[in-house]
Amino acid sequence: MIFARNTTPSAGLSGQAVAFIAAVAVAGAAIAAGAAVEWQSEDLLVLAVLAGFAVFTVRFDVSLFYQSRVSVTVVPILVAATIAGLPGVLVIALTAELAAYLGSGKPIYKSIFNAGALLVSGAAYLLVLQSFPFGSEGYVWPGLLYAAIAGTLTNFLVNSVLVSFVIALTSEHTVVAVWKKNYSSLPQHYLVLGVLVAAMATSYQSSGLATMAVIFAPVIVIRFGMQLQQAHKELLIAHREVTGAKKGLELAYDGTVRSLMTALDNRDNETGGHSERVADLSMSIAEELGIESGTPTWDEIRRGALLHDVGKISVPDSILLKEGSLSDDEWELMRRHPQVGFEIISGVEVLSNVAKIVLSHHEKFDGTGYPVGSAGDEIPLGARIFSVADAFDAMISDRPYRKATTIAEALKEISRCRGTQFDPQIVDAFLRVRERMSSVNSPRLAGSGHSLQPSQAV
Repeated sequence: MIFARNTTPSAGLSGQAVAFIAAVAVAGAAIAAGAAVEWQSEDLLVLAVLAGFAVFTVRFDVSLFYQSRVSVTVVPILVAATIAGLPGVLVIALTAELAAYLGSGKPIYKSIFNAGALLVSGAAYLLVLQSFPFGSEGYVWPGLLYAAIAGTLTNFLVNSVLVSFVIALTSEHTVVAVWKKNYSSLPQHYLVLGVLVAAMATSYQSSGLATMAVIFAPVIVIRFGMQLQQAHKELLIAHREVTGAKKGLELAYDGTVRSLMTALDNRDNETGGHSERVADLSMSIAEELGIESGTPTWDEIRRGALLHDVGKISVPDSILLKEGSLSDDEWELMRRHPQVGFEIISGVEVLSNVAKIVLSHHEKFDGTGYPVGSAGDEIPLGARIFSVADAFDAMISDRPYRKATTIAEALKEISRCRGTQFDPQIVDAFLRVRERMSSVNSPRLAGSGHSLQPSQAV
C-alpha cells in the first residue's frame, strides 16, 4: 500500500491536481460499485480477519521521500482480492484507508485519493490474476504463485505511478524523479510480498484461517526490511550531502588560504609566489613518497606548505624588506615567525597538524634548526618534505642581496646537506622528482636559466 501524505503546498492544489484526484476517485467509485454487485456473504469471516490485519499494518507504515509513505497493507488487500474478488478489495482497501485517516489530521481529499488508488491498483491485480489460464479447479499452486507475483508487481506499479503523479502535481518535482527516489528500490520487496500473497491464499483455501494466519509473521518481517532499506537510502543521501558540503568548505578554505598568501605577496613581492611554488614541489615529493592525493596527510602537507610563512605577518617591513644583512636583533625577530605562525593556525582545531608543519619548517634533520631544535622523526613529515622544497626554491630564485644559483649548484647543495639539514629519504625522493621533471623539460625545474620570480624566503 503506497499513499501520499502532506504533499500539498501551502498555496493549495492546482487545477491539474484537482482534476487528477477527481479522476482517480471516480475510477475508484466505479470499481466500488462493481464490487458491491458481486458481494457474497460467505467470505465475511476471512475478510474480517484480513481487515484486522490491514488495520494493524497501516499503523506501521514506512516514511519515504517527498513525505510519501508505504506499508505492507497491500498483502491483506491482495489476499482478499484473490479469495473474494473485487468485494475483497473494496472491504480491505476502505478499512485500511479509514484506519489511516482517523486521527491523522490530513484533509479528506487525500484519503479519497488514496482509497481510489488502492481500488484501481487492486483491480489491476485481479485483471492480471484472471489473465492466467487457470482451469475449473480455480487458483491452484504453482500457477497461483506466478500469477500472484505478476499481479502484485502490477499493483505496485499502478499504485506507485498514481501516487507519483499526484506528488509531482503538488510539488516542484517530476513524476520520474518522485518515482525513482521513492519507489525504485521497492520492487524486490513486492516480489516477496507476491509470494506471501499466494502462500496465504493457498493456505486459506486448503487449510483455513489458522494456517493462513501463520504467514502474517513474514509479512511483518518484510515491513521492517523496507524500513531498514529506506533508512540505508537516507543515510547514503545524507552522506553525499555532507560530503558535498565538506568539499565546498574545503574549496572555500583553500581560496581563503590563497587569498592570504596573495596579501603577503603584495606586501613583500615574494612570499605568495614562493609559497605556491614550494607547495607544488612539496606535493610532487609527497606523491613520490607514496602519499595519496586527497588523504588527510596530503591535505595537511599542501596547506602547511601554503601557510608556512604566515607568521611573517608579525615581522616589520623594515626587517622583512631590508636589502642588506640583518643584525642579530633583527635576525632574532625574523626567526620568531614559525612560532607566530603556529600560534595563529593552532587556534583552528582542524589545522592542528598543519600548525605543527608551520612551526617546524625551519627545523633541521640533525637538530640544529629552529625554533625548537627538533631532530629526525621528531620533525613532522610535512615539514621535512617542505624544508627541501623551500631550500631548493630559495636557492634558484633571485634575492635583492644576491643572485640565484644555478639549478646544478642548488642540487649539489641539497645533496651535500643530505642527512644533516635534510632527511635522506626526502632528498632521494626530491632528486627523483627533479630528474623526472627534467626529462619532460619542466618549465619550472628543468634547464639552467633563472626565469623564475624573485624570492626572499627566510
